[in-house]
Amino acid sequence: MTHDLMDDHLEVCDKMPVPCPRNCGEDLLRGDLQEHKKACLNMVVKCPFYEAGCTEELLRKELDCHIKTSSNAHLLTLMASYSTLRAAHGTMEAKYATLETDYSQSKAECSKTKQEFEEMKSQAAVAIERINEDIPDQRLSKPLMSLVSALNIRQLNCAGDSVMFAISSVREENSWYSPPFCIHPGYKFSIELFYEFEHSYTELWLMGSDKDCDLEWPPDINYDI
Repeated sequence: MTHDLMDDHLEVCDKMPVPCPRNCGEDLLRGDLQEHKKACLNMVVKCPFYEAGCTEELLRKELDCHIKTSSNAHLLTLMASYSTLRAAHGTMEAKYATLETDYSQSKAECSKTKQEFEEMKSQAAVAIERINEDIPDQRLSKPLMSLVSALNIRQLNCAGDSVMFAISSVREENSWYSPPFCIHPGYKFSIELFYEFEHSYTELWLMGSDKDCDLEWPPDINYDI
């Protein structure tokens, strides 16, 4: 190894003895300088009560003296920090209690809504079953059910061949029409419900269809609505 290369190597060699760069008086290997920082007396460190509020930064060798002479100040700092933490803890507990109450109320409301939905679903199923049972010609069931759905039926009563509808809400238009439907042997109809103030009436409209040429005219039918 040449003299120049040796000089370059000694500048970086981890096994080279060197003095502490902070002049604490110790000699050590260059490779131990980083570990030496943890114990060097001339290393600038923070007070152990830094997290509690003491902002002092001093040499490690001055630390013991600082702790002894600042014990009262450190105690006051700890008490202030404790009060702040206690207040924050109380605030968090209050927020948690509020969230727990809101969750319980929301859960109860959700359960109530679900129960009401199931009851309405059950009532609707019963109503549809009554319609299917009480209307003699089953081919009228689907159109009537479509009309019932369009009118937002609240409840219905069936007696014999009569069906009574209770409308829970109305629209701006005064007339509602069912989808077209056919009855034997092929006549096509639509049911209209007209509503005005306290009066209402229904009409059965005869419509054209692709089977009209094969049907008898005028039609000889008799249906009660």
